Amino acid sequence: MVAVIAAVVIAGSTGRASAQGALQQVLDLNRQGMEAYMNLELEQAQSLLQRALQTAQSGGVTGAPLARTYLNLGVVAVGGFGDNGRGMNFFVQALQADSSIQLDPLTSTPEIQTVFQLARQRAGTGGGGGRGDAGDDREDGQALEDTVHGGHDSTKLRRRRPPRTARCAGARPF
Repeated sequence: MVAVIAAVVIAGSTGRASAQGALQQVLDLNRQGMEAYMNLELEQAQSLLQRALQTAQSGGVTGAPLARTYLNLGVVAVGGFGDNGRGMNFFVQALQADSSIQLDPLTSTPEIQTVFQLARQRAGTGGGGGRGDAGDDREDGQALEDTVHGGHDSTKLRRRRPPRTARCAGARPF
């Protein structure tokens, strides 16, 4: 009987340690991913944040850390790659994981803020859709592009740079 109780206690503490390890890894990968984004290493940023998402999902990480991962993926999608449809999908998932999540002013541009506000409206009305990727629906994606860009041809705006403050972070003034 004592051996069974000891085994349950050990298994429980090992599970908590594993969950804490996954949480720390998610936090570290998010930090590294956003550092890469700020350094304009967009592919690296996306890769690190995707790893953070996979770690969160397999490690049972939920709530604010999972929401921050989705939010950061949205920032990279919109601000780095100009993919507003995919960014919208990530922002909706972030809001579903934690409805109080907010954008980081250091990585936010007016375009990112607009897509995030649209995602907040979609998540608030339960219109998250259930699609795996918001960019799959061309008609909805074009409507989003028209809303964000005021009806302008968005093909010229595909590859976006992080905000000017991000590129200058750590730079010394002249």
